[in-house]
Amino acid sequence: MPDDTLFPVPDPPPVLSAGQKLTKRNNDLIARGKHPATLLPLLGSADTCGDCAHHHHYQYRAGAHHKCDQHRLGESHSAASDVRVGWPACVRFEKDAD
Repeated sequence: MPDDTLFPVPDPPPVLSAGQKLTKRNNDLIARGKHPATLLPLLGSADTCGDCAHHHHYQYRAGAHHKCDQHRLGESHSAASDVRVGWPACVRFEKDAD
């Protein structure tokens, strides 16, 4: 029988939920200079999605959902098409008139 102290078995990698995988993917895209919703380059300014005219806020039951009308998936009823108001703006940014 092999001795486990000589050949330790590594711990399995952590299992991420679908939401955690999506968050990791989005953060990786931002770190590479791409916007998670449009896959376009980031604007490179202090402007955010929450300041953009393409950002839309929907209240549904107890939750708030933030969508972008420029999103590559459209404004679907999926969490995959949600945007974060604090994300850096992409090159399609237009200052919100409100």
